[in-house]
Amino acid sequence: MIQFQVNVPLDDDTLIAHVKHALSLGLPELRDFEYSWDGTLKVIASGPSARQADLSGKTAAINGALRLFAERDVAPTYWIACDPQEKVVEFLGAIPEETVYLVASKCHPAVFERLKNRNVVLWHVHDEATWPLIADRYPVSRGVSVTICAFEVWARLGWRKFDIWGWDGCIMDGKANVIPQDNGGGEIMVHVDDRKFLSTTVWALEAQDATMWLRGFPFPIHIHGGGLTGAILRSGSSTHVTEDPLEVEEVADAAAA
Repeated sequence: MIQFQVNVPLDDDTLIAHVKHALSLGLPELRDFEYSWDGTLKVIASGPSARQADLSGKTAAINGALRLFAERDVAPTYWIACDPQEKVVEFLGAIPEETVYLVASKCHPAVFERLKNRNVVLWHVHDEATWPLIADRYPVSRGVSVTICAFEVWARLGWRKFDIWGWDGCIMDGKANVIPQDNGGGEIMVHVDDRKFLSTTVWALEAQDATMWLRGFPFPIHIHGGGLTGAILRSGSSTHVTEDPLEVEEVADAAAA
């Protein structure tokens, strides 16, 4: 396990102010809804393999992946974000009316302003600083990235199986993201079993945190693209995680035996 020093992007007082602002808007919240979906949700993150994804059906865009949908003139079912920095607004170029925008309460007020005429559903992250404000609002567990938190959000919406593209966590074919954005951290080479991946410290932290957070996640996650995140998850944690759809059938057969 690699040891990381984690620095949060904003101070506690700013996070508290963000949450107070979000709560003042009177938006519907994740806790207010009951869902009964029992299908597969296609999740699109921002890594290079996102371009391999079929964007039809029920889909979710994470952060800048919304632009990929705009390029193809389609709307995702959901868009999700939780980072508190104002730069999240940069992901919101085209904002289709059909999409449900799942916005964490700690997001910057500018994000809510940009989405003021859209279908926004508020959710909360279990941060210590803001806990007194959201303790009775069923916050989701904290992770180092929105992608990690998002699986709990979608599970609460009723989804029970996930296919994800673009959660690569590495540079592939010379590309870091399908949509240009700041990745943060310095470049490092990460070895997983007999494979090597050119990554960054931020991506490696995310993949490592995912092995901890998703260890008890009860629903299958199928990671496409052959990147670092999938390799680490398969190597170190859940039997529910696979990179190869064929292996999903093998896992299912073994479980039924």
